Amino acid sequence: MDIQLGIMYRSWATKVLLKMWMAIDSDDWQAQFERTFCVKIFKHKRELEGWNVFDQDPKELLYYRSKISLEDYVASQEYSIRSLFHNYNTGDGKDISGAPVKDMCSGINAIFGKDQRSSAMYSVIHSRSLEGMPGFRLL
Repeated sequence: MDIQLGIMYRSWATKVLLKMWMAIDSDDWQAQFERTFCVKIFKHKRELEGWNVFDQDPKELLYYRSKISLEDYVASQEYSIRSLFHNYNTGDGKDISGAPVKDMCSGINAIFGKDQRSSAMYSVIHSRSLEGMPGFRLL
């Protein structure tokens, strides 16, 4: 069975992604997005006719466990992360609601200065990595 991952044009997913990556900055934005992430963007519910639609809420997607090998899973995640950061927002373009996007690096620029950011050393720890026993070990 062939499966096509689809998202609605104004869904939570496009709202979140476009704040930091893949700003709407050209006429072929949708085609670029679909090609980069192997998804189909649906603008209207009527476009779903003829598709077998499986609705999943964000919580189900968050807890989804892939059945592919760890090696393939890591490769898939690496591709997604590289694709996102290859297309980070620079302050040009609009988000899904038509508002101008900000430069994704504006926070780093504000802390280190635009000229100093390439030599700045910093680290980010995702809060989920601090849940449970891993977090207690760091205390």
